[in-house]
Amino acid sequence: MNALIRAGKRTTFLGIGIVMVTIVLLCANLNSMITDAPVLNDGLQNLQSAYNLKTWRVFSKNNFLEQPRPDNYREPLPPAVTAAFMYLLGDARACLNGDCGVFGFNVRAIKKINILWAFLVLCISALLSYRITGSRFWTIVALMLIYVCFLRNPSYIDSLYTEIPAAACMLLSALCLVICFLRPTKGMYFLTGLTLGCLVLTKAIFLYSMFPLVVVTAALAELKRERALSRHLIKNILMLCLGVLITVTPWIVRNTIHFGSAQLSSRGGLALYTRALINQMDPYEYGASFHYWGPGAYRRLVQSSVLDIGDKEYEPGGRAVRLNSSDRSSFVQDDIAAQNEGRPEDALSFYRIARAQRVKVSMDLRQAGSPIVGNTADAHLRETALAIILQHPFRHLLATVPLAWRGMWCFYGGGVFTILCAVAYCSFVFVCFYGVVRKRWDILVLQAVPFSLVLFNAFLANNLPRFNAPAIPFMIMCMVFAAQLAVQYLSNRFKMRGANYDG
Repeated sequence: MNALIRAGKRTTFLGIGIVMVTIVLLCANLNSMITDAPVLNDGLQNLQSAYNLKTWRVFSKNNFLEQPRPDNYREPLPPAVTAAFMYLLGDARACLNGDCGVFGFNVRAIKKINILWAFLVLCISALLSYRITGSRFWTIVALMLIYVCFLRNPSYIDSLYTEIPAAACMLLSALCLVICFLRPTKGMYFLTGLTLGCLVLTKAIFLYSMFPLVVVTAALAELKRERALSRHLIKNILMLCLGVLITVTPWIVRNTIHFGSAQLSSRGGLALYTRALINQMDPYEYGASFHYWGPGAYRRLVQSSVLDIGDKEYEPGGRAVRLNSSDRSSFVQDDIAAQNEGRPEDALSFYRIARAQRVKVSMDLRQAGSPIVGNTADAHLRETALAIILQHPFRHLLATVPLAWRGMWCFYGGGVFTILCAVAYCSFVFVCFYGVVRKRWDILVLQAVPFSLVLFNAFLANNLPRFNAPAIPFMIMCMVFAAQLAVQYLSNRFKMRGANYDG
């Protein structure tokens, strides 16, 4: 008996060792992909926010050559972690020649923070994959696919976008929710609340899903105990909410003091206004949206069919020009000029019309002497968007379908990866139904976080594919779990046939 126990322990340690070696090798390969390429767009805003936080103790994406004015344009957690990383690096390594302001950033050194986030993603993915599959082999398959379909994307690993940090926070929150479900204690609920609060400070859209996440998890934990909902439910919900509030409240108080608005980010109004404009698609644009927002494989599949849309329809004079937000369109420079000058009536794409409207509102507020232009403009856009949506709620629901389609294609790469993406997305939905049918409540708890991201992105945003990228590890875990079920089913069928044949 002792020999069997020792053999079992050796097998367990060997399996853990193989998984850890796999993770380390994948991270080493990711490290080799980090280059000196400049950080641009949203990534640059995160970088400047981190530098200003480290240097001036001010959270702001604005000019870092002098003490900037505070803002709340971006969520604070990823820049705060990057700021701490820059502090540990020291100016000699984080900056070129020791002076970021004059010589610029040593972006290759700073982008190494992504390796820490990726390591966290892979480690927690391994734990959760093993939880639902019970197999080290399928766990390693999941890790390899997460690396291939998500982490190796240069836009994420070689920049400072928040997709990898968001995935790490989602996985950590999901892990804590699963532990709460398995061992519901007040301390664990409080810790889970802290992780969910960190998730909100990474992706503000999770604020909308926080209440259903809290209630569903606590209710399922009570049902698992096979008890009627009791006072434990209320206590657990309160502890979870306390953890969220402790994490999020300081940021909200800070924004209230500086901007007179208890909001997490000043981009929510713009996002909702863009979505309200997209709701106004006419029937032709609605049909064209599946073509324009679909992957290249889909466009090739429907070529020369009734579902095909000619390129000229996405250019000036075309019936689907408002969908075209590409930087390669023939009218992009005119659209950018209209945006920068606050002329929404002269912009063509939904994307630029919304941004031009924000500039126009900001200019009007500035002329009126408003002390807080950015946040007031965002609040105005939010109110306008809500009025449009409430006036035509059915249009909003209809637009959710093509926008869900748009966000679906979030895997890195084309060709076979497009097929993998479709399979993973369908597996994600299948595993949700499987959890209900089989009463695998732990799987439903695990799915709650990514499901809320996918749902609320489709319902409240213009849902660019990268918005759903943090859910890729969950989709891959579902695909691997579905593949395991399929293999087991086929194996059992072959065994039954063999037994019948032998009989």
